[in-house]
Amino acid sequence: MREYRTRRLLKLVISLLLLVSSPLYASTADKTVLYFSALTPEGWRIVMTNPGDKRYRPLPTAVEAREFAYSPRRQALIYIGSDLKLRRLDEARQKESVLYTPTGRDLLAQPVYDDERDTVYLVFMPSGKSSEADIVAWKNGEIRPAVAQVSSQFEPFLHKPHWLYYGHVHCTTACGGIIQEIWVKNLVSGEARQVTLLGKISRQPFVSPDGAWLYFSSNKDGHYHIWRQALPNGRAERVTSGNNADSDPVVTSDGILYFIRRSGGQSRLMRLDPRGRLETIELPAAFQDLRNLRLYQP
Repeated sequence: MREYRTRRLLKLVISLLLLVSSPLYASTADKTVLYFSALTPEGWRIVMTNPGDKRYRPLPTAVEAREFAYSPRRQALIYIGSDLKLRRLDEARQKESVLYTPTGRDLLAQPVYDDERDTVYLVFMPSGKSSEADIVAWKNGEIRPAVAQVSSQFEPFLHKPHWLYYGHVHCTTACGGIIQEIWVKNLVSGEARQVTLLGKISRQPFVSPDGAWLYFSSNKDGHYHIWRQALPNGRAERVTSGNNADSDPVVTSDGILYFIRRSGGQSRLMRLDPRGRLETIELPAAFQDLRNLRLYQP
């Protein structure tokens, strides 16, 4: 037993050294980058890595980050801190600033960054009420409405140049449970339409780089699995299965799907290639939990 504990402690120390001592990438603007939040002994850290690389670089933040968006092109991290403020970390200048401070009991959540227009889309909950959540846009220190419909809106995803996907809550207690479908809004014309129609919870939209497929997580069949639907008007089909909860799908230009799988009280980072080969990506033992998987591709 003592030998087992010693080996486990050594493995944890090595993984912490790997996390802290990994060299900073000179530039990630021309590389495919995965980034996610990992729970470490020091708390939640935002971590980035290149697929296939076993080095994991933590991004230094002034306070613990709850949710985030990252732009390697601008070397800018937009995040909502544990102090509830919207913050920006400019890595090149090694400077952090507060972009917006909510008033009263208002809350912000789930930012997505349009780095071409230097605009942040995020969820705004007046007085902390998720039942009244809408999507707003921050730019130049001001917040304005971006999506406002009856009921609530969550989890915006920007597919350039002007398509904003999001989850729209259609019904709650009157339907015997929450029904949330994915919608899309054209930010130029202002027109919005429903995309999914599964009658359950469909969330965390991600559009493939070529714009052909919408990927999302849904509990249509009981457990949360990854689904996809051909755009603009295809039928939804399930991609993953099993007695587990799959979330946070992201897809590369060559069709590789990454997602987070939770089962048995553990979180794992998964990789599914176009041939259907599924594998678990080895992570440092210091990572106790995962959330907010994101992808950048040049």
